Amino acid sequence: MTAMFIARTVRHTVRRTVRHTVTGTAVGVAALGLLTATAGNAAAATSPFVIDTDAVRVSVAGAGQTWGTAYDTLAGRNVVSRYSGSVQHSSTGPGCVLVRAIYTYADGRTQTVDSPRACSETVSRRDFVLASSTAKDVVRYAIQLRGATDSTAPTSTLAGTTFVVGDAPDSLGTTIRLDHDTVPVTVRGTRVFRGTSDYGLTSTTVGPLTVWSVRSRVIGDLTWSDILPGSYARVQVIWTYSDGSTGTARSAKLYRGRGPAHVDVISDKYKDVVSVRIRVYTDIAVVAAAPDTKFGDHGRP
Repeated sequence: MTAMFIARTVRHTVRRTVRHTVTGTAVGVAALGLLTATAGNAAAATSPFVIDTDAVRVSVAGAGQTWGTAYDTLAGRNVVSRYSGSVQHSSTGPGCVLVRAIYTYADGRTQTVDSPRACSETVSRRDFVLASSTAKDVVRYAIQLRGATDSTAPTSTLAGTTFVVGDAPDSLGTTIRLDHDTVPVTVRGTRVFRGTSDYGLTSTTVGPLTVWSVRSRVIGDLTWSDILPGSYARVQVIWTYSDGSTGTARSAKLYRGRGPAHVDVISDKYKDVVSVRIRVYTDIAVVAAAPDTKFGDHGRP
């Protein structure tokens, strides 16, 4: 488990560390306190969840250029990147250019994928799709424009650029953090919950296999305000997973006049999170909720 998901110790006389339960097909996470689970049935997702899209353009005067769009998606159980683009040779002399994608995966390994060559003597422009492995989780990748003297000669890098899954600086392009969202909850102008949701990848060993999952860790503080109705308040975190199911964590009760209460909860280690909803409710009613946040930049408020 990466450092992002190691439980923090909170030293404060008025704070209470939350104990929480998770519904769905969750399992215990001892480092985060008491975690219980119940089985849930959900419809499978019908299409890949789009995490991020990026415009790509790399050019070298007198040599060539590539342009197109890179898509990062949750396809099945894995984070997959796909670059749909074109490459064009623009030199007046002989030679070729191609595009190379170098994918870095959660396990630290890399993979190199090349486009067809665009050559001045044959086809000067090529359209292509380069994609990472659908059996691995990609965290970052480089797009290079490479040149060669002819259609069979070795290539060398002319120029390039690097992308991370998600958007920097929210994403570090590592398993530790692929997205970071602020999730405040305000009741009639008074902020009662101040928190964050970090998305990252953690691995779990299942028999001979190592399974990576996109997980969300929500950390924050619930503060009592007299604007809240009732005698106590709680935080509810609702995760939506790529298979359409949901998981829920609830904080301990924060009674009137006490607190603040520290919240530190994490999603199911066997599922991929696509969005997070945070609500504050009392013994009387749900009083407020933060806007839903999603993994990546699509659908974010």
